[in-house]
Amino acid sequence: VKEIDGVLSMSRSVRVMMIVRELRRMVEFYRDGLGLSVKLDTDRFAQLECGTIAQKNPTESTDSGVVLELLQAENEATCTTGYSPFVVFEIEDMDERIPSLILRGASLDGPVVYHSFVKVAALRAPCGHMIGLREKPDVNIETFTSSAASHAAKLRLDEINEQEKAQTNPNPSQQ
Repeated sequence: VKEIDGVLSMSRSVRVMMIVRELRRMVEFYRDGLGLSVKLDTDRFAQLECGTIAQKNPTESTDSGVVLELLQAENEATCTTGYSPFVVFEIEDMDERIPSLILRGASLDGPVVYHSFVKVAALRAPCGHMIGLREKPDVNIETFTSSAASHAAKLRLDEINEQEKAQTNPNPSQQ
C-alpha cells in the first residue's frame, strides 16, 4: 500500500478474470471483436489489455491498466454463467462493434439504449458471459449542457410571451 497525494493506492492495475469453455474462441472474440491487444496467450490462459487507468500523480509509472484474463475451464461446474460477471467496455463506435461481435458468436441481450449522454448495449458472449458496451458521444458535455439549457430557457421565454399576448388580446379575430 502506497500513499499518493493523501490517497492510499493499493493497486496499480485492475485484472478481471473469467473462466471460459473455449479459450481460443474467446481470445479471438475479444481481440478481433473489441480490438483488445493480447499480452500473453498459452494453451490454458490468456491476458488481453483493455486500456490504462489515469494516474492521479503524473510522475507515477504509466504501466497501470486494465487486463482481462481468460482461464480455460477445468470442468463444467467452474463455468456456469448467468448475468455475472458483467464486463463493460467503453468503445468509440457501437455501430461498428456490435456487428463485429455478433459475427463472432455474441447475441444482443435487449435493444441498444440511448440515454442523454451515452449509448449502451448488453450482449452475451459466445461463452455465456455478459458484455456491456458504452459509447459516449464525441461532444463536450459542458458546452452541450449549456446550449441545451439556453435553448430550454428561450423556449420557456417564448411560451411566456405568447401567454402574455393571449391575455392582452383575448380575441385576435376582432381586430
